[in-house]
Amino acid sequence: MSENGLFLSKKRSQMKAGAPGFARRVIADETCAVHQSLHQHPWISRLTLSSLEMQDYRTLLAAYYQFFSLIEQARQRNNAYDTLSVEDCLAALHADLVALDALPPASEGKLAFLDTKEKVLGSLYVMHGSGFGGRQMNRNIEQVLPDTPRSFFGKSTNPAVWRQLNLELDIISTDREALEDLIVASKQTFARFGEFITCYCERFGRT
Repeated sequence: MSENGLFLSKKRSQMKAGAPGFARRVIADETCAVHQSLHQHPWISRLTLSSLEMQDYRTLLAAYYQFFSLIEQARQRNNAYDTLSVEDCLAALHADLVALDALPPASEGKLAFLDTKEKVLGSLYVMHGSGFGGRQMNRNIEQVLPDTPRSFFGKSTNPAVWRQLNLELDIISTDREALEDLIVASKQTFARFGEFITCYCERFGRT
């Protein structure tokens, strides 16, 4: 039995699979370490600092835009979860970048590990959930760069989309293999997001 399988067995002894919130709690526990590591990310953490500069903000918005583009491309490629699209996030990023005259081309790469609907759902959990953490960043950006556009960081997570995502997670939780795939994809998405931001910002940003 895999590590995830052992974990799920213990978790299921405490809470019934399919119960509301079961999958979300399991995923949150399993991805906690890689999620928390992003709070100390050398570039992303700049969004929470009083030393944030406009050049950093522009570069990070562009990196976010390209990564969200990859997630949306994977969702469309797998014909998965139309109601959970991140197109609204892309639209907000697009608006901010156009206002700052910093719009990059949409990324043409591919997140090859997102090759099933279940794995795509794991990535959507990460990307939609990031809106909750974005609220703290938004407050700092507003204070440090008060005149800059904040369509993306100011929007937070859409409550209706988050409810629908959690309903989909609850459905998945009754299928052990699908849930394990979802957990792995969530971890990979957190990790790849951090790696992508680093690579983009080191290439185009202020070091």
